[in-house]
Amino acid sequence: MLEMREAWTDERLDDLNTKVDDGFAQVDVRFEQVDKRFEQMDHRFEQVESRLGRLQDRSELVVERLDQVNKRLDRLEDQFAKLLDRFNALNTTLTAGMALIIVTMFGVIIAQL
Repeated sequence: MLEMREAWTDERLDDLNTKVDDGFAQVDVRFEQVDKRFEQMDHRFEQVESRLGRLQDRSELVVERLDQVNKRLDRLEDQFAKLLDRFNALNTTLTAGMALIIVTMFGVIIAQL
């Protein structure tokens, strides 16, 4: 009876060995699939990094152009401030001239009475 049990155990061990080998073969296949997926993801990440790099370059150009626009707007603001000062000076001069004309006309009217 001991011999049968050893033969049975050997057969069972052989079956177990086959199952373990088959299981590891399946695991190897799955890992190959996972490795392929990681390679695909690496490629996609490279594409995303490339796109982000291009976007960053574009955004830097936009910032430079906005800085130029801000400088132009600052110059325009200065020019408008000078123009406003000139209009205020002209308004003061015209108001003083109008007051002088009115005073002169009153003087002429009073002188004729």
